[in-house]
Amino acid sequence: MTVEIQGSRRGIILSAIIAAMFIAAGFWASRRTSTVTSASFGIALPDAPPAAPLSWRPLGEPGSGGAMTAFAFDPRKPERLFVAGDMLGIGVSNDNGKTYGGGFGLPSFEIADFTFHPTNAETVWAGTMSGPALSTDGGQTWKVLRSGFPETNGGMYSAPVEKILFVEGATNPAHLLAFGGSSRRWNSPGEPAWGAVWESTSGGESWTRLVTLGASGAVANGKGRNIVSASQSSDGDILYAGLDGAGVWRSGDSGKTWAKATGFPHDNVERVVADPKNPRTVYAVFDNAPPARSGEPRLPGGIYKSVDGGTTWRGIVKGLNLHANPDPNFTARFKAFCVSPANTNVLFVSDSSWNKSAIYRSA
Repeated sequence: MTVEIQGSRRGIILSAIIAAMFIAAGFWASRRTSTVTSASFGIALPDAPPAAPLSWRPLGEPGSGGAMTAFAFDPRKPERLFVAGDMLGIGVSNDNGKTYGGGFGLPSFEIADFTFHPTNAETVWAGTMSGPALSTDGGQTWKVLRSGFPETNGGMYSAPVEKILFVEGATNPAHLLAFGGSSRRWNSPGEPAWGAVWESTSGGESWTRLVTLGASGAVANGKGRNIVSASQSSDGDILYAGLDGAGVWRSGDSGKTWAKATGFPHDNVERVVADPKNPRTVYAVFDNAPPARSGEPRLPGGIYKSVDGGTTWRGIVKGLNLHANPDPNFTARFKAFCVSPANTNVLFVSDSSWNKSAIYRSA
């Protein structure tokens, strides 16, 4: 079934981040299991009966300022929450969101997504607009590890990082990839290293640029396309990246080479999220896109699923309101997305259009 929750105030932009906060609130309002994980935007969700009504309540003020850019539950300590903002850094709660403390040591307060260490409960990575940031004390203090990255460039981005992944998981947690981008899509002046895929084999102590992804694949001049989302199959064999306006890409050799996935109506991808249990299942979530002819309704966003590791895709849009309009703000645009780790048939997605904003749950 699909449950839709309509926004009650017209004219307010429900960004992917706000939707993520609502989803997280729903998790704690109706939590029935302690099994959690992080997904797109660091969202974590448990299983719940398909027919259960969704209810929401606020989780308090995390002190991370502006828009919420990520929200993650610690997979080993579900009472611990991490909230990232675009203005004031990271807020950490150790009591289910009742109170928050700030993370210290960040040179940049504009934060992207979180990644938890596969075995060490106190080790957390965060993408920031100053590079990859590491905490070894559960988010209380942070340090940016950017040896090998370009020099900082005043108040402009030089090497923004959206996501860090453990390429080999628990087998070799020192092997990391950092993806150059920002799901917020703020185009900083200067020449930020959009599209760069950075590799570390030393647990982040040093990095080298493995490849730079552009709209047509690897680029030689270093000017790539913003990587707005990155994910990894549950067995670690396949990496996925969503490029701003350039579609979904996949790699089967730990990020050395990449191929573009096909089967979508357009390239305006928002999220690429691998199933936490099924290694060949992955989802791609799309914003709307311009029509073929000016003045016509835009192409609405949608959700697509692959069960063969990103080789082929099919739309899964039954129950979604794929409303269309010449204005992008009044056309279905899907943003935040997550898969329940307890029951991977349970999916959540947000439509952040101005007139028909909604959060959908499907099971």
